[in-house]
Amino acid sequence: MSGKTGLGGRRPQASEDLSFLTSMGGGPDSSVEIQQVPLHLVDESDFLCLRERPFPGLEELAASIDEKGQTTPAFLRFKDDGRYDLISGYRRSGALRLLNAPTILGRIYRISLDEAYALAVSENADRDALTDWERARACRSLADRNVTREAIAKMFSWTDVRQVANYLRLAREAPPLLSKALQTRDLQATHALAMLPLTQEPFNAEHFEAVLQEAVSRQLSVRAIKRLVAREADRLDNAKPPRAPDQPSRLVAVREMKDGGFRVAASFRKEATTEELDAAADDLRSLLRRVNKLRKERTEAMEEE
Repeated sequence: MSGKTGLGGRRPQASEDLSFLTSMGGGPDSSVEIQQVPLHLVDESDFLCLRERPFPGLEELAASIDEKGQTTPAFLRFKDDGRYDLISGYRRSGALRLLNAPTILGRIYRISLDEAYALAVSENADRDALTDWERARACRSLADRNVTREAIAKMFSWTDVRQVANYLRLAREAPPLLSKALQTRDLQATHALAMLPLTQEPFNAEHFEAVLQEAVSRQLSVRAIKRLVAREADRLDNAKPPRAPDQPSRLVAVREMKDGGFRVAASFRKEATTEELDAAADDLRSLLRRVNKLRKERTEAMEEE
């Protein structure tokens, strides 16, 4: 390693404004020191690491640091035992460890763990360093710690709190194939949201994988993905086998409408057989599922607007 540790022309500040952290509760000591810290004293925290391993481009970054020195400080949290939590700068830390560097240039913060997490979110958001899947994971982690959606939106500099709701949906509902596509940036969050209906009945994993592959390979728009999902639903509905002639007559009649809706007519005769009543109960349960699906789709559309 060359041993260069320049700051890239940026003059270190004696203190920095951390007022945005007050949404987490309490107020940190805003004094910030910039100094070299022994790398063996720096702990890489699974909680504070917002990026998913393995980190891309470590070898290239290590070569750059070896040539030019570490020009951008990492963010470190000083702990009572004299060690440090790495808040932000996990790729830099990984590159320095590849070089067997003795120290890391860091900004030292004396703040709580929750404040450190908020700082990690804000710093990565400022650099637009996170993938959509990493943003979704961060939103869920903050929500699980009872941080309000308004505070989360402020950390990410989002003006619409509905963005938080959409990322939370992805974090909680996206299957592994979809989260991987978000992490590799093959899909954006809006495209992934349009695919979430494929995670519910009557779709299965095979349907989901086929639509995902087509969406990625053809770089489909959000509208095109929604049309593809609707066509797949129609195909499955039309593929249902006809009712056997020996089944009991139906007391519930359903008429499909051109706009995708449906009309229901029901008639329950006093002399209806047990089989007919059982079939009617099955039909009504199926209709209730369709109503709930329409309601969910309407809610999702309102959240995306």
